[in-house]
Amino acid sequence: MRITMLSTDYLPNIGGVAQHIYELSRALQADGADVEIICIASSARWSDLLKKPQLEQCAGLPTFRLPWVCNRSIKFFSGHLSTRLSQRLFVRAAGRRLAELQPDVLHWHAISMQNFSSAAFPGVKIWTNHTSNFIEGIRQSSWLSSYQREAASADAIICPSDELAALTVQIGMPRNNVHFISNGVDSRRFRPDVDTSVWRNRLRLDPGTQLVLCPRRLEKKNGVRFFVEA
Repeated sequence: MRITMLSTDYLPNIGGVAQHIYELSRALQADGADVEIICIASSARWSDLLKKPQLEQCAGLPTFRLPWVCNRSIKFFSGHLSTRLSQRLFVRAAGRRLAELQPDVLHWHAISMQNFSSAAFPGVKIWTNHTSNFIEGIRQSSWLSSYQREAASADAIICPSDELAALTVQIGMPRNNVHFISNGVDSRRFRPDVDTSVWRNRLRLDPGTQLVLCPRRLEKKNGVRFFVEA
């Protein structure tokens, strides 16, 4: 089975979406699937938009990177223009790559598929609705209609939380098309019998002191402050 992951958020970015795509792709690959990831190569230089797409091996996975310019230091208009131009070029180049690959499954994350022609991809189309941006966006009428069109273009929608699944149904999606599948944990890497003495020594903790880990970025929405206070 040929599976293509499509996202503007992927390694080496740090975050849940990028890690989710990586772990899922590795598991599918190990199960015998032919997986390729189409993503971006971020840059702050306008000239990099002229670069050709690059096919590379990233952590054992075929990764097709397309140029994307985003420079937060430049003026608003120029920054907005670079993003819009990057989006248009990304859609065009990604569409060509998908036409070459003809995947059985197209699975997209952290990107709007509204600029793509759904008719161009006869295979199964899956959208994983990951983030809190969706929760905030559906409260605005302009974003609500956008998300409704996004969801309607998918044959199936995966949500990693009950809240996201319920809200996706709430905006008008058939309940049998929306699937709650929580993010998993690799129990080979994260298990209670791991030797934590290295960290205890580094933090100068007594043997009887409990060590609790919060694997979250320091983003306001992640509520790490409440973890620290608790």
